[in-house]
Amino acid sequence: MKRRVLVVDDEPAVLLFTSTVLGRANFEVATATSAEEALQRMEQEAFDLVVTDFRMRGESGEAVVLAARGQRPKNPVIIMTGWIHELPEWIRTGPAAVRIITKPFSVAALRQAVEETLAAAPLATG
Repeated sequence: MKRRVLVVDDEPAVLLFTSTVLGRANFEVATATSAEEALQRMEQEAFDLVVTDFRMRGESGEAVVLAARGQRPKNPVIIMTGWIHELPEWIRTGPAAVRIITKPFSVAALRQAVEETLAAAPLATG
């Protein structure tokens, strides 16, 4: 069974790049162009991993992280950001710390982050 990944970013190029890389890596990929859209999708569907931008128009990626963790406390989350200094302390170091990948990132860096993050995570779907 393919693992399901939700990719969230308000930059179309980043969303396309990330979803294409993960789709080619044999993941079932869903996308959202805003935190609000991601929150709606997470209410209706289960995902094994959420990969989200942090700094977006409207709601930030923090709302996406909180919603993902609300569904499953150990839900794996990767934050993509070019603004690491803006991340709240609890995201960087707290007990619910998430993986952070700094923009711009390579195909190899994205795939490695996803594979390592999912290696220890139980399936949410199926």
